[in-house]
Amino acid sequence: MCSEKETRFGGRRALIFGEQVSACSLRDMLRCEFGYGQAHVCTFFKMEKSLMEEGDMRLREETDLVQLLKLREKYDLIVADPLYGKLLSYQPEKIVWLPHMAVSSVMYLHQSPVLFGEKGSRYFKNALSPADE
Repeated sequence: MCSEKETRFGGRRALIFGEQVSACSLRDMLRCEFGYGQAHVCTFFKMEKSLMEEGDMRLREETDLVQLLKLREKYDLIVADPLYGKLLSYQPEKIVWLPHMAVSSVMYLHQSPVLFGEKGSRYFKNALSPADE
């Protein structure tokens, strides 16, 4: 785990769509390694209340997602299945496309990155580094 300072005071904001356990793990990595102090997890799948944090949301239908992406505060980073990209009403600083079998089916699965351990950290480091580096 990262320090209290890293988790509470990182200035960047992230919105992560996906299955709760994986998305919560991604949230921890984004906080500890990349300074995303505020990160919300959203999903259409079941959410365990004990894993939820303030701002996390279980979406019930597609209109919930559309409203979230239109009305919610702006995020610096969105992590989501590529099919959700068409619903964005603004362009965040960064988007990391993360295919999910239940959303995109097999359409994008061959592009799914390994998200655990050093490979996962390296994947996000590459995805979040400025394009001009």
